[in-house]
Amino acid sequence: MAARFTLPAILMFACVSIASIAAADSPATQPAVQTPDQIAADLNAAGQQFGPLLNSPADLLDPAKRAAIASKAIPLLQRMDGDFIALGKLQPQMADQVIANHVQLAAMAVLYGDASTEAALKQTAAGSAPDSIVAQSALVLADWWLNKSDAAAQQKVLDRLQALAHDHPEDVSVTAISLAIVQSDSSATPDLAASVKKIITDDLKTPQAQAAAQQLAAQAKLEALVGKPLVVSGPQLGGKPFTTADWKGKVILVDFWATWCGPCLDELPRISKAYADYHAKGLEVLGVSNDYSANDLENFLVQHTEMPWPQLFDSAAGQQQQWNPITLGYGIEGIPTMFLIDKK
Repeated sequence: MAARFTLPAILMFACVSIASIAAADSPATQPAVQTPDQIAADLNAAGQQFGPLLNSPADLLDPAKRAAIASKAIPLLQRMDGDFIALGKLQPQMADQVIANHVQLAAMAVLYGDASTEAALKQTAAGSAPDSIVAQSALVLADWWLNKSDAAAQQKVLDRLQALAHDHPEDVSVTAISLAIVQSDSSATPDLAASVKKIITDDLKTPQAQAAAQQLAAQAKLEALVGKPLVVSGPQLGGKPFTTADWKGKVILVDFWATWCGPCLDELPRISKAYADYHAKGLEVLGVSNDYSANDLENFLVQHTEMPWPQLFDSAAGQQQQWNPITLGYGIEGIPTMFLIDKK
C-alpha cells in the first residue's frame, strides 16, 4: 500500500511513496503516529493547514506578512519537521530527503521567529559533524532569507555558504539550502544570485546539485537568447526544409510541443485563437514537434485543421525516442516552451 503527501511548493518537497514498515517511536512533540501511512496523513493535514497561510511564496520573505501568521505557522512547521524525522526513522532510505526538508523547515521556523528552534540549531551547530553541518546550513538559509533586502549582509551569509560548500561538497544539507536560495528568488542582487548558482555548479558534488547544475546551464542558455537575433531552421514533417528567415519582417511564435504532452494540448486553443486573430496582421506560428511518430503527428494535424502552420519534425530523433534536436539545441528541458521573435 502506498500513500502520498503534498506540501506547499515553497518547501520543494517531493511526493514520496511510503511502504508499510514496522512502527517507530515518534518525537515527543508529535501526535502518537505509529505507521508510515499515519505519518503521511499527518503531513498532508499539516501541509493543507499551512498552505492557505501563504497567499504566494513571496509572503515568506515579507516581514509584516510573516509576523501576521507566525503564531499559526510555527507549530505547523515544527509538526511537519517532526513528522519527517519520524518517517526517516522508519525509512532509512529517505535520509537525504529528511535532511533536505529539515533544514528548510527549521530555517522557516527561525524566519517566523521561533526562538526555541533557533537556540537548538545554534547549540547543535557548535557541536561535532555531521549534525553541526545540518544546523549550520539551516542557520545560513534563515539568515539569507532574513536579509533579503540587504546585499551587504547577504554577502556575509554567502561567505558562510561558500565555506560550507568548500569543506563539505557532498553534504545534502548544504545542497538543499543552496537550491532553496536559488528557487525562492531571494537574492538581494543578481550578482549574489549568480554566486549561489556558481556554488551549485562548481563546488557541490551531490547528485541533486549535479542535476540542478544541468538545469541551470539550460536556463542560462535560454536566457542568453533573449533580445538576440534568432532564426529557427529544420526539416518539416515530410522532410521539406524550412527556416524562419523566410518570414523576415513578421512576428513569429515558435511553439515547442508534442501531441503526447497534455499541457501542450491545453495551450493549443489559445495559440489557434491568436493565429486566427492576428495572422492577417503579420503573425506567423511555427511548431517544433517533439513527437516520436510521424503518423501520430500527421493524424493529429488532420483532426485539428485550426493548426495550419508548419511543423518541424525530425524522424531520426523520433525513431530513437528522442526530442527534436532543435528543442534540445536551445537547452529546453520542458514543454510547452514558446519563443516570440519580433519583426527584427
